[in-house]
Order: sequence, then C-alpha cells, then structure tokens
Amino acid sequence: MAAKSLPPPLLYADTTRSPDALYFGRVEVPDPFIAFGLRGKKYAVVGALEFGRVKKTSSFDVVLPLESYVKRARDLWPERKPGRKRASRFPKISPPGFTKNSSNSASTSKSPTARSSPHAKSKPPLKPPPFAKAIVSAPSASRPQKTFSAPARSPAGNCCTEGNG
Repeated sequence: MAAKSLPPPLLYADTTRSPDALYFGRVEVPDPFIAFGLRGKKYAVVGALEFGRVKKTSSFDVVLPLESYVKRARDLWPERKPGRKRASRFPKISPPGFTKNSSNSASTSKSPTARSSPHAKSKPPLKPPPFAKAIVSAPSASRPQKTFSAPARSPAGNCCTEGNG
C-alpha cells in the first residue's frame, strides 16, 4: 500500500518559535517570514535585513524580497489598511430561533452577563467535591507533625564524645 504524500508546507513564522520553519529552511530567522514549497522547490519571502544571509546560507531554492511584494499589494489595493481586521466588521450571526425584536428583556439589557439565547441552559453554581469538607474540617492533631532538631553536642563543644579530639 503506497503512502499518501503530504502537500508542501505553507509557513508564516520565525524560527525561534517554529521548529518547522527552521527545519524547512535550515537557517535561523528571528523575524516572521513566509516559506512554502511549490513544484519541488522551496521558496522564502523575507525582509531586507535577512535577505542576503538567507539567500547565502539557507536551503531555499528561491528567496524573494518582502518589500517589493508589499509595495505591489499597496498599489493594487490602496483602500486596504495594513493589520488584522476587527471582528466588528463582520456580520453578526444570531443563534437559530433568535430575532432582534424578541420580547426577551435579557437581550435588550446592556449587561454582557445578562445576554443569553433562548436555547442557553443555566449552569448550576460550582460546588466543592465532597471530600473537600473532610479535609478542611479535619483537626490538626490528626496530622502528624514533623519536627527537626540539631544533633546533641558534647560538653567539650565538638561532636566527638568518645575522646578522639
């Protein structure tokens, strides 16, 4: 039975946090970079500070400069701002059976804890396990107390009591 071959990786990481990136490129890069495999070749897209070193010392077949691709992306999509999108830009999805005009007073409340869907079950309060009460209420006399004391010394002030010193 022939084993299935895995697709080539697509990585965006730095090698200090990702051993996969280090193993794939065989070079240490402290800043996150893009690495991928395509048609049997290894590609890396790195920043200008790492470009020369990665090109010379890595096992990547093709090393591309990040800045030229960032400039191209900004030219193609000038209205997009760099960074992650906020969750508020995405449409809000309501649970099934829930409508905005519901007469449920909890849904109109401003308190985040008061919001609940009609399908949500209330959770019982947390209780300690049954054995916890026995541990807390056990008298301290039932627990053995360990005491440590220094060894007794001889009247001469040394530890030898047989007269060797």
